[in-house]
Amino acid sequence: MTPDDSAAQSRAASIYAAIAVVGLMALSGVFSFLGAAAFVFAGDGCADHDTRFICTTFGLNFVAAGPFWAGVAGVVIALASSLAKPGARGLGIAVGYAVSIAGFLICWMIAVAG
Repeated sequence: MTPDDSAAQSRAASIYAAIAVVGLMALSGVFSFLGAAAFVFAGDGCADHDTRFICTTFGLNFVAAGPFWAGVAGVVIALASSLAKPGARGLGIAVGYAVSIAGFLICWMIAVAG
């Protein structure tokens, strides 16, 4: 392998990592929109005396803002790992995706379970 091949592979890995991080940002944006637009209605079936988590102000705020903050955490993890070596870079980006998706799914399960 010549030095030019190594530099080209490193450049390609950096481009792929950037595309993956931008994809995570887009996915996190979709999750944030869904959380803010749909999950806030999860407490509509609550009566005044309900003590379920979704019926509290904190519970509604949690399911509405949770996907946003999970997305922020996932993007920060992915961006921080994009500075690592190519082998560790993919693992960090995958962890970023997992954090974002897990945060959305947790909030969705709370909203649906009501």
